[in-house]
Amino acid sequence: QINLSLSAHRSGGSPTRHMRCFSGVAVGFPAGAPSHIAKDAGQATKWIFWSQGELQIDPASFALIVIPDAGDGRTRSGAKPLGVLTGASIIASAEPGGLSTFVAMTNDPVHSVLRLNFQSLTDEEAFVAVAGAAEASSRGASRGSIRRSSVGGRGAGRRSSVSSGVGAEGLPEVLKAQIRERHPGLWPAMFGFAELCGPDPQGEVGSEVLLGRGAVVLLDPAESSRVGSYELLFYDEGLSAPLLRLQIGPHLHLEPLVEPAGRMSLDGGIASRMSMAFRRRSSTGGTAGPPPAPRCFDLLVPGGGPWGLSFDSEADAAGFARDFSVRQRLLQLSFKTARGWRTVDDLRDEICDIRQQGFFATLRRLSYQAVVLCLMSLVIYACALYTNHSEKHPLDVAVMALQDALAAVCAFIAWVGEFSSAFCGVLVNSVPTAEVQRCISVPDAVEARACVSSLLGASPW
Repeated sequence: QINLSLSAHRSGGSPTRHMRCFSGVAVGFPAGAPSHIAKDAGQATKWIFWSQGELQIDPASFALIVIPDAGDGRTRSGAKPLGVLTGASIIASAEPGGLSTFVAMTNDPVHSVLRLNFQSLTDEEAFVAVAGAAEASSRGASRGSIRRSSVGGRGAGRRSSVSSGVGAEGLPEVLKAQIRERHPGLWPAMFGFAELCGPDPQGEVGSEVLLGRGAVVLLDPAESSRVGSYELLFYDEGLSAPLLRLQIGPHLHLEPLVEPAGRMSLDGGIASRMSMAFRRRSSTGGTAGPPPAPRCFDLLVPGGGPWGLSFDSEADAAGFARDFSVRQRLLQLSFKTARGWRTVDDLRDEICDIRQQGFFATLRRLSYQAVVLCLMSLVIYACALYTNHSEKHPLDVAVMALQDALAAVCAFIAWVGEFSSAFCGVLVNSVPTAEVQRCISVPDAVEARACVSSLLGASPW
């Protein structure tokens, strides 16, 4: 069951309008014809400061009224109307976290372009929301009576759905500039308008509500030698922080819904997953022709969601699906390559272990250990000699230890020689060289012959 609270706010009679006021706003006019500034605020090279005071905006008609300060801080001069607000552009501050400059467009025949500087970031964010609504109104968007609950944040306030008809024409420049300002140097890819649906924080398990309406952003990492982290963000119009932020990876799945069935249930039945933009479009035209491309997607990630995206434009939906797939495949290839390199490193470690366990490596290791053992034995023997002959000089004791060690080595070599001779005699019936020399040294020839015969095991006659 999908729940969504929709309420129609209708008032009878003449409602009381509350003007939106911004204090301490610096107002300036362009020096020269403003027509070339209205399209691109960054081309303005010279501005004339006019006054500083309170800026009032009618939330219904978006009429601008400026009440300049008189200069003494207590009294003010007369109010000056500056036409109806039709849009605005942002010139980001050169300092991180600094205040921005807004270039507002109006329908005033004289002052059609204004430069506005606010006193706080809160005022700037509030003006961005008003400018977005004014731009939508100037493009012919309908500010109907339907309002949606704002469950994207913790507050319980309600806001009207502004710029609802701009989806087919693209995002408003104010929202684009706001997104670029939050991600300088990253060139975010923006798609919209789109609607975001997700779990109701205060509802039952499995319920789904409309979280917001705005732009879907694919954020790429800064240029480097590594692949980096790719993110999917959703910016709701009127909010400076992203309403949703997910990291693109193998665990994030994007499932298209081929049949446009909506995310809201107006009659209490099973909700068809169809966005409000599709309802508005289908209510004004027929549905004949080939089935449209999917404009609704489900975002599935382990441990969160699920969330749903519904685009107003099929072109935006197709572009988003294509770019998302490209980034996800790039990350999958990157992960596969990383796993391959880790496998290569493991194989190299195994080869090194095998080489260290080979014959020559083992022989070299045993020889090193034998040398160390001999040196330690020599040191222990020298200490024992010095203990028994403490009256001698340590150098004399060291010389004695070396002589004894040399004698032991010579004895060991002689023993090895005798052992090898005996072993060869057993195998090939050979005679040791020392025995032959002993027989040769006998002076009598008969005795020498008898000695040699005894060595050979044969009779001398």
